Amino acid sequence: MASQFAGNTVYTNKGFSTYNGLLVSLEKNLTQGLDFDVNYTWSHSMDNTSLIANSPALGGYGFICDTLRPKQCRGNSDFDVTHYINGFARYQLPFGRGRAFGGNIPWALDELVGGWDLSNVFTWHSGNAWSTVTSAFVAGYANNAPAIFTGSPADVQRKVHKTSGGTLTLFADPTRAVNAFQGPIGFQVGSRNSLRGPQYFDLDTGLSKRFTVVPDWGLKIQLRGDAFNVLNHPSFSAPGNNSSFDDITQTTNFGQLTTTNGGARVLQISARAEF
Repeated sequence: MASQFAGNTVYTNKGFSTYNGLLVSLEKNLTQGLDFDVNYTWSHSMDNTSLIANSPALGGYGFICDTLRPKQCRGNSDFDVTHYINGFARYQLPFGRGRAFGGNIPWALDELVGGWDLSNVFTWHSGNAWSTVTSAFVAGYANNAPAIFTGSPADVQRKVHKTSGGTLTLFADPTRAVNAFQGPIGFQVGSRNSLRGPQYFDLDTGLSKRFTVVPDWGLKIQLRGDAFNVLNHPSFSAPGNNSSFDDITQTTNFGQLTTTNGGARVLQISARAEF
């Protein structure tokens, strides 16, 4: 009896990618107690598979859609993000000895309210690319074909909100969004990674002060409090990879958001000896 295979995974050189980007930075050196660095990146990455080199495709992920027509899979990379802004800012609060206000306050009061520094690290980016699936395997058993987009950009407008049924969805109108797609026609499939997930935002804040303990030894103690995701702002991941939440045949589930990108607020207090 002859063996039968749904698919054979092989390593080939049929993967290809392109990347274009623009990086702009704005930096301010420390003056009047303030310094900051802000970076903006515009970028676009496209490929026909985003799998890391020499890693096997598995579970329907990482396969080239059609080995006879490898350009059929060409689309936004799985990690493609169009806009990215990050940076930090530090501000020396203007209270206490050696600063704008309270330069002559008593030593004990200065130890309490003077010399504090406020720092912030922030990140924002537009949504990651993600792909629809159709429960149709027209080019191979492991390749769930992307849906063909037949609607308009307004049909897939993003607006993260809870529906009347209590589920969290990416789309302003989930029904309109799923109806903007159709399954493969013959060997024609839709574009890979044609949609964008929710935007991401995170702000971390820290408050610190150095206390001189033994001046002759140069011994100081830095007391610091940090709040990671200080606003406790939830950032949601794009709908799943080959799951019911990106499958247009699962009409009530399509576009649902079920996981977060990052955790809830975390508070941390630390002390460090410097000498």
